[in-house]
Amino acid sequence: MPPTPPPWTPDRDSEDARKRGKGQLFPEMVAWRQGKFYKVADLDTGCVFTRKTPPPGVAVRGHPFETYRVLSRDDAPPSTWST
Repeated sequence: MPPTPPPWTPDRDSEDARKRGKGQLFPEMVAWRQGKFYKVADLDTGCVFTRKTPPPGVAVRGHPFETYRVLSRDDAPPSTWST
């Protein structure tokens, strides 16, 4: 049986912030081109949206790995990331 993680405390959260270093940001919203459409993923909620029009900053041509862009950043890691 895997060990259970320690309970969340504000002190532990601030320790994590100190370990990351000041000013380090995590991706919050990302987007890329997928075929004729554009995918936008919210990493906090895990939702992925499909759009016909490109979000700002996403290339109109190219492969998905070439058009991948971070639209917004946050100083806290996304809740969908496992620790």
